[in-house]
Amino acid sequence: MQGTAALLGARTLMPNAALPTLMALTPPGINVEYALCDENISDLDWNMPCDLVVITGTTLHKKRIHELCDGFRNNGVKVALGGAYASINHDQCSHLADYHFIGEAEYTWPVFLQQWTKECAWPVYHQKTYVDLKDSPAPDWSLIDVNDYININVQTSRGCPKHCEFCDVIQYVGKKPRTKSAEQVMLEVRNAHALGARTVFFSDDNFYHVHQQSDCRDQPAQCPEKHTTDNHFVTTTTAESRKPFASLNMLRPHQILRPDKSFHPFPPLSHFDLIPRY
Repeated sequence: MQGTAALLGARTLMPNAALPTLMALTPPGINVEYALCDENISDLDWNMPCDLVVITGTTLHKKRIHELCDGFRNNGVKVALGGAYASINHDQCSHLADYHFIGEAEYTWPVFLQQWTKECAWPVYHQKTYVDLKDSPAPDWSLIDVNDYININVQTSRGCPKHCEFCDVIQYVGKKPRTKSAEQVMLEVRNAHALGARTVFFSDDNFYHVHQQSDCRDQPAQCPEKHTTDNHFVTTTTAESRKPFASLNMLRPHQILRPDKSFHPFPPLSHFDLIPRY
């Protein structure tokens, strides 16, 4: 993927939205300064002066997560660890960090910051219920260079009703899809457009249930006219039924280019009978 990104004049596919979302969750009156390091973009500065290092990653990043936690703590820097790996494999992470986040962070991160700045933070913050995505703010992309990435990601929902054997999504965010409002989604799309994103990637666990969301047809017109560049939109979905493609009715005909019918087995083409109209 890095080679593909280089061919397209970028350094990697897309940024991780977890830390920019934490930045956006900072409560008013909390005086913290953030610095963002994406190891797909630049080398890590182990000696950067800081009071706290916040690390996130998936199960794929297990080895590197352990190296990062051990490295910074050996340098005397406090570490907060969260994300998919820290939540799904929380029993393997109890010794890794000074502050361990299990589950989604929309509610626990603001509480942690208020306590941490008063030097009374807990060692473990466990979100035992799934958060209402209406409470999830748009990521703060102010610390990234959009030219480093092929896509800027927008998450419209979390959760997936499927049980794919290769995927651990449901262990982290559940089987029942939860959605953001159309207004939230369009704010993130406009933010990506204003940032100069060449492609918006809808990074849902499965875009299958997007047809249940509010109709966004008329909202793209609200993007400021000064943005003259075209945006491309990409996502992934299951397609064992025709329902996912009911959502294509939400788009204007000229906005649909083609479905990418690759990688997974697909049903008979009759299930795509919505597409030829466009």
